[in-house]
Order: sequence, then C-alpha cells, then structure tokens
Amino acid sequence: MNLQANLLQVAVGLFEEKGYARTSVQDIVSAAGVTKGAFYHYFTGKEDVLMALHEQYINGLLAKSTAVTDSTMHPTEKLSRLMEILLGEIAHYGAYAKVFFTEKHHLHPDHLQHIRVKRDAYAKLFEDVMREGMETGEFRGDLDPVIASLGILGICNWTYQWYRPDGKYTIDAITRFLRSIVETGILEKEARP
Repeated sequence: MNLQANLLQVAVGLFEEKGYARTSVQDIVSAAGVTKGAFYHYFTGKEDVLMALHEQYINGLLAKSTAVTDSTMHPTEKLSRLMEILLGEIAHYGAYAKVFFTEKHHLHPDHLQHIRVKRDAYAKLFEDVMREGMETGEFRGDLDPVIASLGILGICNWTYQWYRPDGKYTIDAITRFLRSIVETGILEKEARP
C-alpha cells in the first residue's frame, strides 16, 4: 500500500471511530507513523482527505454498477447485481460507508455538491433499472420508480448501521434476504421465483 492510500485508510478509521470533527491532522499522521510534511505532500488538509474518501467510495460504486446497468442482463438480474454490489461494498468497506453517510456535512459546499451529483447519478441507475423492468413487464406497473429505487437504496444503505463481519449473518445471507423482500414487492407475480 502506498503512503497516500495508507493515509486514507488511517483517516477513515479515525473518522469512523472519533468522527471527522474530533480527528486532527496530527491524529492522522501519528496513527500513520508519518510526518505532517508527508501528509501535506498528498493532501491540502483534513477536508481534502474527507473528499478523497467520498470520491473513492462513490466512484467505486458508480463504476461497478454502471457496468451492470449497461449490460444485456434482464432487469431483475440487474437489480439483484446492483444490490449485491452495494451490500458487498458496505460489508467490505464499512468504515468508508459510515463516513460517506455520516460525515458528508463537513465537506465544503462545492465538494458536497460534486458528491451529490455523483450520488444522484448512482441513484438514477437503480431508477433506470426500475423503469426498464416496468417497461418489460418484469416489475409491477403500478410502482413509482423513483420511490421504489430510493426505498431499495434505503434498505441496502442502512446495513452500514448494523452489519458486523463477525456477526450472526453473512453478507451473502443478508443480500439474499433483502433481495427476496424487494423482489416480492416489485416483481409481477408471473416473474417471481
């Protein structure tokens, strides 16, 4: 791991544990075992680190999810894969997810707007799959695709609050269960497994 990646990893752990406001640059460099000079070689300040964490998290989700939505899969399969990707990211990068959801208000307004645009683009991927499924008849036609997609995102995103890698449920089991709940609610009866 290079120094910049190490600084990000250390910072996300501290932001998760202490919160952004209670974490100083000195805390980050002390935990990383580097000097402030090394820190400032890569980042202009603590908010720059927070922005980098947000960018890394949302860009990863967008790249993986866009590959799915651009594929020739059926809408049900696309939605299933989108949920798997999101829940997998939350499981494997839990600290990033927590910081992404809880510390965004510390971003500079211009940076926050930049992230909002990407978050909206990400949510639109789910909405587009909902619309596609409704058009093909796989999903119920009486649904509002915006509300349905935001509801699905909410169900998945909230797992950052309670999922524990060493807990009772594996991420695969959680994914199967949540996918079943969603499919029962949105699929036309003929399309249900």
